[in-house]
Amino acid sequence: MRQKLAESERRLQAYLENQKLVDIGNASSSGGASSGVSSLSASQLSDLNAKYVEARKARLEAETAYGQIAGLGGQVPDNIESMPAIYGDETVRDLKQQEHEALTRVNELSSRYGAQHPERVTAETHLESVRTALKKQIASVAARLKQQIAVAYANENALAGQIDGLKNELQGIARKESVYRELQREVQSNRELYEMFFKRLKETSEAGDLQPSNARIMDAAILPRVPVKPNKKLGVTIAFFLSLMAGIGLAFLLDFMDKSFRSSGEMEQKLGLPLLGLVPLVTQKQKRGVKEDVSKVFLEDPRGSFAESVRTIRTGIMLSALDDPRMSILVTSSLPGEGKSSISMSLAYALAQLNSRVLVVEADLRRPNLAKRCGLSAKMPGLSNLVVQTATLEECIHHYDAGNIDLMPAGIIPPNPLELLSSHRFAEAMAALESEYDAIILDAPPMQPVSDALALSRLVRSVIYVVQAEKTPVHMARSGIDRLRKVRAPLTGVVLSQLNLEKSRRGYSSYYYSDYYYGSYKQEGAQ
Repeated sequence: MRQKLAESERRLQAYLENQKLVDIGNASSSGGASSGVSSLSASQLSDLNAKYVEARKARLEAETAYGQIAGLGGQVPDNIESMPAIYGDETVRDLKQQEHEALTRVNELSSRYGAQHPERVTAETHLESVRTALKKQIASVAARLKQQIAVAYANENALAGQIDGLKNELQGIARKESVYRELQREVQSNRELYEMFFKRLKETSEAGDLQPSNARIMDAAILPRVPVKPNKKLGVTIAFFLSLMAGIGLAFLLDFMDKSFRSSGEMEQKLGLPLLGLVPLVTQKQKRGVKEDVSKVFLEDPRGSFAESVRTIRTGIMLSALDDPRMSILVTSSLPGEGKSSISMSLAYALAQLNSRVLVVEADLRRPNLAKRCGLSAKMPGLSNLVVQTATLEECIHHYDAGNIDLMPAGIIPPNPLELLSSHRFAEAMAALESEYDAIILDAPPMQPVSDALALSRLVRSVIYVVQAEKTPVHMARSGIDRLRKVRAPLTGVVLSQLNLEKSRRGYSSYYYSDYYYGSYKQEGAQ
């Protein structure tokens, strides 16, 4: 303990010597060895700040006076007496008095003599010379003020530099003082601890003749066979029931928050339209980072569930238009990505299998993608070129051999898609195309972002609304269909797309049986 006290005192003294500090009198009670230096530096800093404020005030006053003189533009104002910076100069006051006397003399002679009289000419010349001298004197005052501004700037910058230097010095003193106080507290703590220990040691030695009290064992401790805490069985049981309740609550919450369609009956009831078919979810393969076209599954697997679901939709459309040999179909949805373009192409493939001439029109002039799906260039002429008459009808129609259909791409993306689709030229083009093809399918933009589908619905005989399973909210689908009903669109039915069969067998039981039938059909064909 004594060595620790001596070591702390040695470190304190070494720090005083290294930092060249002097312990003046009762340093511990007065607040440190550098308190006198700190007080002196603080007083100097206060004086420098006062001088800096005065210098800045003098500079601003000089700048204001100089600005007033500079604003005169070399002229002598009539109210020069109200400008202390100018009228305060004795020479200016004298010249102003001379100007007043000369002007009085000129006015007096003007009333008595003509303009060419020698006395009047002499008086006017004298007045002009006095005014010239007054202007020069004002310019001299301005130059003197400008010099004062420069001197004030230099004085202000010098004081600012002294203030910064003194601040840095004070910061250095404060840091040293902090370290000194810490070392001093360590010495004081070790001294008090040593004194207390020494006092206790002395008291113990004086009471050494006292006998310590005896202790005895009353009862031996017994080691338990099982731990008292924690109760593992109780903890596991409570955790199980809490997890079960949390899972049930989460399931109810997710079920309550799910605003999508849960069954085919619910869809027909809430939308007021017949269900034309359910299209299963197809996993899209990626090739070089780009997802493959889902509609090609219809051509690659003609007996699969996807192809059969498209044929079911085709049958529903044909049954709804038995008396109309020509079909013009508009396919739309609520939001992008619900599968309307894939259903449009797949439906075109299915109609082409009936030896019908089918044309797919890419009516989405904002985000076209059908031309890219069919391997066509985006610069090839299409719908927009046909409407603005920069290409003929034959140039805008391209044959797609893989599906045995014709395709009219969007063409160059126009700045006003809605105006083009609402024009009479497009209506005339649709009338001409209906005479050439057995079926025309328009892949329209979604309903929520734009209103292009409303304009297109008046040119077709059937509208199909695509709803994505477990994603499209009921209110959004209902809103889109209500908008179509307000313009009296020929709504045929709805199609539920991207349905996960494994998750939805209970809600869509009818489709489960059809999937079972298609699967058996494929197995028999394979055998």
